[in-house]
Amino acid sequence: MKKIFTLLTACALTLAANSQTYFSDDFEGGTLTTNEAWTVQSISNPDAIDEWVYGTVSGNYAKCSNHTGGAGGIDHVLNSWLISPSMNLSSATAVDLSFDNVTRYGSLNIKVQISTDYTGIGAPSAANWTDITNLFTLDTDDFSWSLVTAGTADISAYISANTYVAFEYTGSTTDGPTWEVDNVLVVENGTVITPTTTSIYDIQYTTDSSGDSPELGNIVTTKGIVTGIFEFGDVGAFFIQDGDGPWNGLFVFETGTAVTIGDSVLVTGLVDEYFTLTELKSVSNITILNSGNVSPTPAVVTGANYADEEYEGVLVMINNAVNTFETDQYGAWTINDGANVKVDSDLMTAMFNSILGNGYSVTGVRHFSFSESMILPRTEINDIITTGYATVNENELKLNIYPNPANTDVTISGIENGTVTIYSVTGEAVYGSKVNGTVSINTEDFSTGIYMIEVIENNVKANYKLIVE
Repeated sequence: MKKIFTLLTACALTLAANSQTYFSDDFEGGTLTTNEAWTVQSISNPDAIDEWVYGTVSGNYAKCSNHTGGAGGIDHVLNSWLISPSMNLSSATAVDLSFDNVTRYGSLNIKVQISTDYTGIGAPSAANWTDITNLFTLDTDDFSWSLVTAGTADISAYISANTYVAFEYTGSTTDGPTWEVDNVLVVENGTVITPTTTSIYDIQYTTDSSGDSPELGNIVTTKGIVTGIFEFGDVGAFFIQDGDGPWNGLFVFETGTAVTIGDSVLVTGLVDEYFTLTELKSVSNITILNSGNVSPTPAVVTGANYADEEYEGVLVMINNAVNTFETDQYGAWTINDGANVKVDSDLMTAMFNSILGNGYSVTGVRHFSFSESMILPRTEINDIITTGYATVNENELKLNIYPNPANTDVTISGIENGTVTIYSVTGEAVYGSKVNGTVSINTEDFSTGIYMIEVIENNVKANYKLIVE
């Protein structure tokens, strides 16, 4: 079962002191089975199309549709069940079930089912299920992708040590609805007050040239996974993201609550534009729903587009860019893949000393501060990868290589904690070793000819010609 931590601020989401959460899933874990072991049971799927899948557009959720091929595509016969893991409600007295949902493009051919004798394995027909769909108000707005609450239903009649909830989808060749389900919650006493949530996408997405949020000035509740922590002393403001790709990231300017990367959080605050940076401030509530979630997949960007509004607050990655400005005293450095990209490595991780001319792939949160767009890596080990080394002119590392031409051996001196590799003219490495000081290399088995000595020292690469006679 997911852990739920309620932080004692002015809460928009409250739990009574004697309430208990038996089951909670906001599908923020990366798959349908990461946080809670949902199973999919196929009753009818003659065309073998995808059934219940993990959705990531404007947040994470469970999704089912029998339509393939986009506009002008095909509707298929499909009957598929998404079944929860077993819930032990044996200690409960009064239990409520609630969830959010979206329905588009077809009839409400969807049901909510409940069972107390399903085994967790095999077809639902092997157990007794009760259709409780009429206890909920399902979404009927065919023009919006915004999640709406289906309401709260009393399921006390189904208290047992082995209770299952299922969402049943049915589609035909003439009817192809899409159904999305999120924020499934089973609690004692019915005392949970769930605020209406606004997706980060709906907060960020805009076609206005100003880049201002359409929710500017509004108090909203949103949720997402913490992708980075912006350091302000002991406790930092942070970034959250509720889906992969553009428009799904947001900066939360709140420094009184300690969160960790991978936390799924519910946040209530005021949408503001701080020098064109969309942020959530004046935060009245932060609820940590669970921890240890997988971060969204970084969006691959380039120097030409990383500063675009759609990547604000989004986890991004730029590949194989060359360092053109070394790290300054403020932790800032520049890489270039055809256009300059500013990286600031001391706001979310320790100072990283870049090497002029080296190639780097950098992952981090795209932020806007001090009138500049920048990428903020979170850890040096995982987010900053050296992909190429600066090449210096021969002898710039002040090495001694003798004798050259060589006959039986060659000695290289003046190396400080470096690596030495010798390549033949065909590119084959014939020698390689870590060296600190002086190394003598036996060349008796080398064929006569020309070789290249490559020395890498302090992230700088130098090449030298070696002749073996």
